Amino acid sequence: MTQRSKSSGHPPVFRRRTGAVLVVAALVAPATPVLAQAAKGGGDMEEVVVTGSYIRRNPQAETATALSIVSSEDLAAQAVVTVADMVKNMSINTAAQFQVDSLGQNLTSGTSSVNLRGLGLGSTLVMINGRRHTLSALATGDGVSFVDTNSLMPMIMVDRVEVLKDGAAATYGSDAVAGVVNFITRNRFDGAEIQLGYNKVANSGAHDTELSGIWGGGDGGTHWVAAFSALDRTPLRTPDRPWTLASTYNFPTWAAVSSYGRPGNYLVPGLGRRPDANCGTSASSYLRNGVCMFDYSPYFDLSPKEQRQQLYGVLTHNFGTVKGTLEMGYAHTDTETIASPSFAVLTMVPIIPASHPDNPYGKNVSWFGRVLGGPDGPSVAKFKYDTYRLAGSLTGGLKGSWVWDADVSYSQQDANYDRPDTRKSRLTLALNGFGGSGCNPATGVAGTGPCHYFNPFGTSYTGTGTLNSSDLLSWMTGNTGLRARSTLISSNLVFSGDLFAMSGGTAAAAIGLHQRRETLRNTWSPEFNANDLGNLGGGGNFDVSRNIYGIFGELKLPLHKTLEAQLSARYEDYGHGMDSLDPKVSLLWRPLDTWSFRTSASTAFRAPSLLQANGVQSSNPLINDPVTGTSYYANVQTQGNGSLKPEKADVFSLGATWVPVENAEISLDYWSFHYKDLIVKENAQDLVSTGTRVVRDPVSNAITMVQANFINASSVNTDGLDLDSRYKFATTVGEIGLGAQWTYILTYDLKTTANSRVVDGVGSLNSTNFAGPVPKQRGTLSATWKQGNQSAAVFWRYIDSYRNDRAGAFITARNISAWKTVDLQYKVDFRGLFPGNGTTSLTVGGTNITNRNPPFAQLLLAYDPKTADPRGRVLYFNLKHSF
Repeated sequence: MTQRSKSSGHPPVFRRRTGAVLVVAALVAPATPVLAQAAKGGGDMEEVVVTGSYIRRNPQAETATALSIVSSEDLAAQAVVTVADMVKNMSINTAAQFQVDSLGQNLTSGTSSVNLRGLGLGSTLVMINGRRHTLSALATGDGVSFVDTNSLMPMIMVDRVEVLKDGAAATYGSDAVAGVVNFITRNRFDGAEIQLGYNKVANSGAHDTELSGIWGGGDGGTHWVAAFSALDRTPLRTPDRPWTLASTYNFPTWAAVSSYGRPGNYLVPGLGRRPDANCGTSASSYLRNGVCMFDYSPYFDLSPKEQRQQLYGVLTHNFGTVKGTLEMGYAHTDTETIASPSFAVLTMVPIIPASHPDNPYGKNVSWFGRVLGGPDGPSVAKFKYDTYRLAGSLTGGLKGSWVWDADVSYSQQDANYDRPDTRKSRLTLALNGFGGSGCNPATGVAGTGPCHYFNPFGTSYTGTGTLNSSDLLSWMTGNTGLRARSTLISSNLVFSGDLFAMSGGTAAAAIGLHQRRETLRNTWSPEFNANDLGNLGGGGNFDVSRNIYGIFGELKLPLHKTLEAQLSARYEDYGHGMDSLDPKVSLLWRPLDTWSFRTSASTAFRAPSLLQANGVQSSNPLINDPVTGTSYYANVQTQGNGSLKPEKADVFSLGATWVPVENAEISLDYWSFHYKDLIVKENAQDLVSTGTRVVRDPVSNAITMVQANFINASSVNTDGLDLDSRYKFATTVGEIGLGAQWTYILTYDLKTTANSRVVDGVGSLNSTNFAGPVPKQRGTLSATWKQGNQSAAVFWRYIDSYRNDRAGAFITARNISAWKTVDLQYKVDFRGLFPGNGTTSLTVGGTNITNRNPPFAQLLLAYDPKTADPRGRVLYFNLKHSF
């Protein structure tokens, strides 16, 4: 029998096994039919659209598609507050950007993303109820555009998350190379729920508070559901975790230290490089091997200050024989991240004139440093995101079993990125005594009246030299001032229905048309446009768009009562000679009720993003300079390339599921991706090593700019295994559930250019190439207990060890150890606790309950922020009341 959940409106997820119904409610479920948008079919059984297909089918029927499910109950059991909390626990996710990384994710703080199979943030298609959503208005430091999963909807609105672990370009088009993550909303909900959640990070003042609610109702023809959430997060900073500080390890070269400090270093004619005479007399300054160094490790967030408000609503109405659905969503995020007091001046080498009153050398000297130092406190970058979504669909019947579906959606993200940076032109004026808003360099006198000198020497802190006023420092500071907007208008028209009878059942088909328009606009501050920022450099504004047209078709062929084939293909045209035709063939064989086998083969593609094809991006990667013999962050400006080809992939999967006894299931899937023509930035280190498009200061030879391009250069061949098993059984003390979800990566071979050597990326940090960290295996073992109104869960999580391939002889510890953590949760339900007939649930628990630090890594903050969570133990409670 089937039962409909009050909170869902979708049929429960199950598959038929020897006359029994096995309910799938696991952390990450195996290949099972996922029930998305429902529509009434013939007979007593409601037919549904399965993610990865447009053909409606019996919900008890299996499919040949490898799918995973995270239900709303699973999300609650994991203490999920945001999508980022869910992503980090997925064994098939590798190197996603889901937590603040002020060094590696400094352009997109406040967002989160998914990276299935480690094939890139842009290679996973993220959808809401089977429809596309706009890309983030800001791109990563690697120039990759992605869907910001923090901006989708309140988590209380999520019914489940369906993860298609297979190439899906034949169904959905571009971006679905590694798979699809489809967020399904609670479309049928009667009543109201309100939740208050709170978590506390151990040994710190950092905590999250979230208030959320959902309300729904209606009659037989009209139904509505609306949800909200409000999250307030206080920051966790590096001083809260002393193991991230360079001082803990005696300021090693691999840590967050720099020779561009305040006080700084000077190139003096006839004397060579000299450290500031007052080096070490101010905070974060120290002398090492004749160089004045700056420790910037105390000035970073491990988890940022953040406020987020989200709204989402769904309205459904039956217009006679036509069903209509309207979705509306809005999300607002404010994020602040701290960084060093000011950033190193990299895009020029300032000259301090001999006439400067604080210059002790009496000669023109080159200065290597930054305007602000430790005594000035951290700088603050501010991010603001506003995301909108409006989607509508109509579904109606045609002759016989045929159904038509028409939908259109509009989504938009506006982003503001404000980061302070030194203005080069004003720094030059101030070093020559013409600083200040009231100074006219043409008529003023250096250092007199409204014209002021900026003192870059340590004497400005000791009080023995010219003091720098706050007004002067403010006048010298500019801002990135980025105002970005990304939009997407997408529409589909799909016809589906039965064709003819075959020996194994009825053949069915679907055919459809697709159109979408993408836009991206970046407008920067005047100082950025003028290339006047000392650290980030600059670049021009751009406003670009494109139209994409597609046609697709699908066949379901029941060749035998035990064998089903599914054929699909999609053609997409981007204009200007860029198009792609991608087919897919899938087979499902059920020789016994307890055994099923599935396989699929397909091609997939990803078109260049609008930024990669038309935009410009500035970044500051760490490079080793063979000319000066030093390492520092160089300014790299990357230009879009309109001649880029689409990325292409050949995808293959083979899997089996065994049901040995009732309520037990074991699933094993092999997967393989051969990915070529990957779009990447030219490697800045390679350009510097070969002297290609490198701009240097004529006096000091320091790099002031590296000019790079987006290119089709790389390839990845990767394969591996996914294991998923679970077993539920009754005992005298309650129902016990056991589960295991594991991913084992066999190979991850990559080439950074067409002619480069093959790099074995498995078990590596991959810091010297475009890939992210790829531990060989990761997974979760779980146990659950339920008795009456009480339940409990325990999760043991494992991430394998991997090697630190960061370049440099200073890396002496190449192994990053395996990380093992334990999560616990207890839940109890009460009735009648408050007036009325509602149910109150209290949930308490903790993640990383043993408070294990991330594995030590000789990286800037002593851990890998793309893999590990620096927070340690997090204790939480959640109070929910249903009306």
